Amino acid sequence: TGVTLGCARRALEECAAQAVGKQRLGSAHALDARPAFVRDLGRAHTRLASVRAHVRDVLVRLDEASAALATGGGTLDPALFLEARGAATHAAEVAVEVATFAYRNGGAHAATGSSALGRAYRDAMTSSQHVHVLDDVYEWVGKALLDATTPSSG
Repeated sequence: TGVTLGCARRALEECAAQAVGKQRLGSAHALDARPAFVRDLGRAHTRLASVRAHVRDVLVRLDEASAALATGGGTLDPALFLEARGAATHAAEVAVEVATFAYRNGGAHAATGSSALGRAYRDAMTSSQHVHVLDDVYEWVGKALLDATTPSSG
């Protein structure tokens, strides 16, 4: 998750740096002067910061649970492990969307082999293929939520 979020952050930083004064062929205004781009850049930044905070929160709780286990107390709650998988999956999804936004706004330069933006985009895509990042995780989280609200019979 850290690698994926870092790649998306780098892609966004490169996109912002390249947008200043950049006027694409056929466009009447530089990218940084277009309100829609500025809004979407801010949205991408905020979404990335949000998933990073969620991942950090879950990791703190996992650390606390691990520390308790190491001292012989408690067990690792399967719900916490599932929440960690859900946070990782969501983070990868958002990171790919943010990196894609950055890449699409990078223009033809982003497609060159020497482009830091292109590299960050490709790395974000690749790192999102981790075994712990699956759409199935959302189903498991949903099932756990349903199971938690279903009254026990008997």
